[in-house]
Amino acid sequence: MGKLDGKVALVTGTSLLSTVTCPGDDGSAPFNPSVPAIADFLGYGSAANCYEGSGPPAVSSTNSNARSVLRTSSCNDTNVNSADFSNPTTAPVARNTNSPLTSCP
Repeated sequence: MGKLDGKVALVTGTSLLSTVTCPGDDGSAPFNPSVPAIADFLGYGSAANCYEGSGPPAVSSTNSNARSVLRTSSCNDTNVNSADFSNPTTAPVARNTNSPLTSCP
């Protein structure tokens, strides 16, 4: 994954996504993936060429802490990357099996 821009797809099943720039997109802005197997998608950074919503969250090239992108809410997916993910200004804290559980309604 690129440190300043890139894309990550969370898919259901084991079928591979096509190798096109933005799977399922119509080729005009906004460049939103549209494939039923994609459960969630993140395009990040200023050069991201595929993302959910109107644009990707920015990633800092100078603040090493801000080179991470974190989900703002574990329970909501608005399909807008700039709303669903944030760029922290402090060091991110890893989430794993020792992290507190989040109960979603």
